[in-house]
Order: sequence, then C-alpha cells, then structure tokens
Amino acid sequence: MHKASMIIDKKYVDFNGHVNNAAYLEILEAARWQLLKENNFTREYMIKMNISVVILEINIKFLKELKAEDSIVIHTKGLPFQKKIGSIEQAIYRDDELCSTAFFKYGFFDIQSRHLILPTEELLKFVGM
Repeated sequence: MHKASMIIDKKYVDFNGHVNNAAYLEILEAARWQLLKENNFTREYMIKMNISVVILEINIKFLKELKAEDSIVIHTKGLPFQKKIGSIEQAIYRDDELCSTAFFKYGFFDIQSRHLILPTEELLKFVGM
C-alpha cells in the first residue's frame, strides 16, 4: 500500500466551506501519480513507450467533511487485473478518521492504436503489483 500526505489547499474549498466533490478527484489523482512517479512510470517513459493510463470508472463515497488546511493521508492500493482492466482502492484519512473512499477501474492505453492493452510485468510493477 502506498501512502501520500498533503495539507488541503484552500483552492479546493467551495461556497459551503468544505472540499468540493470534484476536488476529491484532483487530490486522489495526485496521490496516484505520486505512486507511478515513485515507481518510475514517468512522462518520459510514457512518451517513449506510447503508453498511458486511462480511468474507466470511478466510485467515491464522502464519509466525513474535509476543510482547508486539514492534514490528510491518502492510502492507495492496487488490486489484481481482470484481463485489461485494473482496479485501485483509495482512502483519505484525517488523523485516524476515514473521510472518503474511492474505487477506480483503469487500464493501460496504447496511444497509437487508441486501445487498452494487456498489462506486462513491467507495467504491473509501476502500479505496485
């Protein structure tokens, strides 16, 4: 499991004084890209190999309100692939309190052919598998 920490920036806060629902996607995406970057799945690698990652499905549950300047930790866990489709679970914690859970389905995408591809062993390592 990968963990990423951050302080909620006030740019994510809406009129109600809490983190806007769309901002959760940005926060969770930043944690996923941090995982990929730490595993050497860089922009340069993607360009060289003509491969990217695409999100196919998202399910988010908002359990506790997050506000500006909250200190959070995002847990990211890769789940086994089913053919060309992988899954990632993410959870946002403030202290030890679970504030949000998210489930993503994704795949590796061949940029030239515009199709999903089967993950290689190398690609699986990038997502911590």
